[in-house]
Amino acid sequence: MLAVADDYGGVRIYRWPCARHPRVGASYVEVRGPHPRRVTSVRWSADDRTLYTLGGGDRLVAQWRVVRDD
Repeated sequence: MLAVADDYGGVRIYRWPCARHPRVGASYVEVRGPHPRRVTSVRWSADDRTLYTLGGGDRLVAQWRVVRDD
């Protein structure tokens, strides 16, 4: 999976490999969490089961559990 953060506190998760460029129309799931605005960093854990996001203004580190819906 590919995770992309935005300046409004959202994180979009795409399937990998992404068949299209994310801005052109690839399907995604958007999640919103504790960050009120800009998310500055997104990282996957080594086993790809957890996603970590870092908020810019709040400096909050959020931990997301990945639940696959295969």
